[in-house]
Amino acid sequence: MPEKTVYLTLEPYVYLSIGKGSVFLYNTLNKKVLESDSPPVVKLVTRLLRADQLQVIELDWRQVQGDNDIKRFIEKAKRLFMVDCIPARETGNKPVQFVPMIGLRKDIEKRRGVYSFAKHGIRYLKDLTVYINSRCERNCSMCGGAYRQFPCCFGTATPGPELNLEVIKNILSEAPSLAQLNILGGNIFKYLKFPELIAFLKETKATKTFYIHYLNLVDAEVDFGMFKHPACFINVVVPFPLEKDKLQEAIAQPVKKNLNFNVNFILQSEKELLLARETAGRMRIDRFSFSPFFNGRNKTFFKKYVYIKRKALLNAKTSIKEIFSRQVINRNYFGKLVILAGGRVYANLNERPLGHIKTGSIRGLVYEELRKGKSWLRTRDKVSPCRECHYRFLCPSISNYEYAVGKHNLCTLREEG
Repeated sequence: MPEKTVYLTLEPYVYLSIGKGSVFLYNTLNKKVLESDSPPVVKLVTRLLRADQLQVIELDWRQVQGDNDIKRFIEKAKRLFMVDCIPARETGNKPVQFVPMIGLRKDIEKRRGVYSFAKHGIRYLKDLTVYINSRCERNCSMCGGAYRQFPCCFGTATPGPELNLEVIKNILSEAPSLAQLNILGGNIFKYLKFPELIAFLKETKATKTFYIHYLNLVDAEVDFGMFKHPACFINVVVPFPLEKDKLQEAIAQPVKKNLNFNVNFILQSEKELLLARETAGRMRIDRFSFSPFFNGRNKTFFKKYVYIKRKALLNAKTSIKEIFSRQVINRNYFGKLVILAGGRVYANLNERPLGHIKTGSIRGLVYEELRKGKSWLRTRDKVSPCRECHYRFLCPSISNYEYAVGKHNLCTLREEG
């Protein structure tokens, strides 16, 4: 007697996207892709995404018999370990599929107008960047622009604002869940109460990273032993043109004191990339990183080294949990705030400030970002042309580079076809 009913189930590790008359499935375990623009297949897969189906749908056995698009699609999807087709007689009842649910968006939407949500929202603040001052005499070409693309020092030769130590203490007292604290400025050694600040920060549980221009590290008249702590790191900022002897001198102190440090080369061209690699090798720098800086004239460099390629995207070790989270939050901004030396607070330095630390609390500013901000919850399905792309949640979240370049799709997907 022929089987009357079968259940089609989507495997829990498969990412599914529907749009523009086509479907896209991606197996996060074996990195395989399956696409179809067949109307019957699109209709079938659309049923899988209905909230009340929980990625399990009932099919008449005749739909998976004979020579048709649905049968061919299901057979290929099974070969790629994306779906399973279970005869009803083997299960009795409809199989139960546990579909991941992210509570954050529901939490925000239900309590959007309730200010008391702020006292709970503060637990999401995990990463805080604080510019303690704005004074620096280096006058680097990238100053004033780089800090809007990645954590980087910036300042002016003339005395500027400085964040009061008591204000910093109050800020940190409001953020009990803080895991990462980044300390920047112009030249942070020019901060009037720098030794007192370091002494205070050693008592905080968060990991501390200090961003210091390598030439300021050379000229610093401080006891580098103050940075000797398992939770303290020095990020040595190295822009070009590079003074190699000075860089060697700059890293001598951290090496001598056995400090935790990383050398971060700021790159604007392929030539600088090659020079940075050669320098790191010649100086035997174990920990180093690169931060490309978009200056408006190096689009070719960015297209080659920053833009996302399809092959790299599909081969990335992206879990289904990461994909789900990208549908709800921006993983580059969520849980992060930046405070400038003048007191303005940002969720993203490329957007308007959330407020001022002198007139608002951190709790209140976190609440404002969760309630109506443009950064923590800025996902690719909210911007063009990404919202139309099947790869939108396989791609990393929107970053500062998209703001710098002036478009959201920093990729070559369209060119690759």
